[in-house]
Amino acid sequence: MDATRGSGIEPRIDGVIVCVRNMRQTLAFYRLLGLEMPAVPDGEGFVTLQHHGLHLAWCSDPAERALDPGRRRPTGHGQARLTVRCGTCFDVDVLYRKVVEAGCPVLLEPCDAPWGARCCRVLDPDGVVVELFAPFP
Repeated sequence: MDATRGSGIEPRIDGVIVCVRNMRQTLAFYRLLGLEMPAVPDGEGFVTLQHHGLHLAWCSDPAERALDPGRRRPTGHGQARLTVRCGTCFDVDVLYRKVVEAGCPVLLEPCDAPWGARCCRVLDPDGVVVELFAPFP
């Protein structure tokens, strides 16, 4: 049963929060992808970005532990991934080369996916899977 039906409450997914070990390193990675990331003063534990209607946020481990002292950092990757839409299939390859040259780990080299897109997957500094993609024209 939908508990919000008829209540006037309209829940909606607002965004994604990613917990990070090193805020500066993480923001540098997303700047490398071309996102305009905010400056981070020393000790900043939470950074948000509105990008084309999506709310993205990064929270440092110390800030997260202040909220939830018993929290343990998850291990591994693949439970979730962020997608970065590129303008063209060619842009996927160019951006892929850029992140590889910067030393980012690769999970999937650029390929043509059966669902009609060029895509590749890399890891950000905290092990979050980032998929670069562009639909076929």
